[in-house]
Amino acid sequence: MRKTWTESLRIGLWDSADKARDPDDVKDAHNKASRDDGSSDQQVISSALYDLQAELGPADCGMVEANLVEGEALESCLLRFLRARGFDIRKAATMLRNDIAWRREFGTSSLLTQTRGEVAGVHEDILWQNLPVWHQCFDKEDRPVIFKHYGKTNLDALLEHTTLEKLHRLHVYENEETVALCAEQSRRLGRDVSQAVFIIDAAGWNPKALRSTAAVKYAKQMACVDQDHYPERLARVVIINAPYVLSLFWKLLSVVVDAKTQRKVQILVDRQEWIPVLHSFIDPAQLPEDYGGTASPRLSDNSTGLSKSEGN
Repeated sequence: MRKTWTESLRIGLWDSADKARDPDDVKDAHNKASRDDGSSDQQVISSALYDLQAELGPADCGMVEANLVEGEALESCLLRFLRARGFDIRKAATMLRNDIAWRREFGTSSLLTQTRGEVAGVHEDILWQNLPVWHQCFDKEDRPVIFKHYGKTNLDALLEHTTLEKLHRLHVYENEETVALCAEQSRRLGRDVSQAVFIIDAAGWNPKALRSTAAVKYAKQMACVDQDHYPERLARVVIINAPYVLSLFWKLLSVVVDAKTQRKVQILVDRQEWIPVLHSFIDPAQLPEDYGGTASPRLSDNSTGLSKSEGN
């Protein structure tokens, strides 16, 4: 089933790649391919995909494909890792092999058979009160929009019930849910959708987090796993209701975040400032009133993870 689906996505994949590729990637792809024969970007990407599969070999390619969720194209996955390594074939292959090993050890394939509460080892009401995360809608480019109200995050309260290791597993679980949303969009639309948008609401954010060793460790763990195992999944991050001190926290975190990802992050303070930004890429009819839209309010609990939202 997946190979047939991969073939049907190929044309749509090129269109998505053209839109999502960082301008530097085109230059890097040409440089890495050492081409001066007038080849198009599409030909360069095709060549890079072919070379990467040859470098991986049938066994590792099969393992990469086995890790894909239904609806995700192999070429889309390989292209993300190529972008992350500047189209360096060997570096992309090494990154993929590391990802294969990590997924086997972490057990990502069985994560979505559980609930958020089971993964985190915390009752889901406590999770929703202290770490609210939900899938609200899709943006104007059909990418999933995930809201995270980190202003309400109370890590100390959560750690009375669970551990940082389990919260790290929860982050991976939520990543896998987002991947599944992208794959379902790809299958539904017949073209590649491999990235998501994240809106971080910082209203109520506690500046004491800057002095919390656990909070900094948790944030760095998230940044590292996203960069190493979910490359090029991030379309953009908009942080709204941000207190000034949050920029200091971002500077601490940015030491483990690559420059390309840093360029995708936008930090906005005032409601009058961030509402037009949200409206520029999300239909107001898909946003709840407290985020400048006309949709029904979000639910008061989140027992089924990212899939539960009245905005869906």
